[in-house]
Amino acid sequence: TKARDAIAASGLDAATRSAVYTAAHDLKGEAATFGYPLAGRVAESLCALLDGIADDTRLPVALVLQHVDAIRAIVRENAKGT
Repeated sequence: TKARDAIAASGLDAATRSAVYTAAHDLKGEAATFGYPLAGRVAESLCALLDGIADDTRLPVALVLQHVDAIRAIVRENAKGT
């Protein structure tokens, strides 16, 4: 959430990109352990997006924020399972 809010407030740069990538990568690996495999799939998609577009100016910020919002909604709604 902090990484998402930083991107929403000040845009995407090396620091905010790194923070959201680290959080997404951690979630990708741990979400299923906590019963949220769907959140893990969304986090995996976010990692792929960030890995696939190296230039911060070409990265669709709205799509990054939507990935994070989707993960938050999955957890908030307790959407466990696949």
